[in-house]
Amino acid sequence: MNLQNVKNIIFDLGGVILDIDPNKTVKAFASHLYKKPETELRQLYTKIVEGVHLIDYEKGKTSDAEFRSQLCHKLDVNLSDDQFDKAFNAMLLNYTDERISLLQDLGKKFNLYLLSNTCHIHYLWYNNLLQANYDVEELSVLFKKTYLSFEMGMRKPDLKIYQTVLNDAGLVAEETVFIDDSLQNVKAAEAVGIKGIHKPATTDLVTLF
Repeated sequence: MNLQNVKNIIFDLGGVILDIDPNKTVKAFASHLYKKPETELRQLYTKIVEGVHLIDYEKGKTSDAEFRSQLCHKLDVNLSDDQFDKAFNAMLLNYTDERISLLQDLGKKFNLYLLSNTCHIHYLWYNNLLQANYDVEELSVLFKKTYLSFEMGMRKPDLKIYQTVLNDAGLVAEETVFIDDSLQNVKAAEAVGIKGIHKPATTDLVTLF
């Protein structure tokens, strides 16, 4: 990776720093259902994930309780908060020692930022993973600043979210790299002048560097 003239690196979280597998959440919810086969649930869950419910939740427009209620209603399942959160968070797998070390090393040379489409339930879970397994209190320790969609009221690939990060952090777009596993999000960053790097699913972040 060519980082010449680069001062700032903005990372996505899921699929870049944190391993994820949405199918595990589908299977977790399916384990609570007896009326619908898993294939039907996967189709329904995909519609929900791509639809207004998760998007609004990731923008902070709905509360944890409202989102749980909406999704349970759509899936036709009655779950406790703990059961719901465990199933919903099943997609969040883990970090690796190598990625955490990479971020710590890069932080000595570059200004590191995080920009993630995420929600409060996931936020609590992946920070707990980091603390329990890597003795890092929370993600914000590894970055100069974290930008989370549910706190910002907007999400990628809205061009406004990238410009907001640039303005808030005082970054020059031409001196900034953005890394994401979504090509759509990378192209949106490039539209505001940031150098975009797409991380393929088959390539680990450490290998990318």
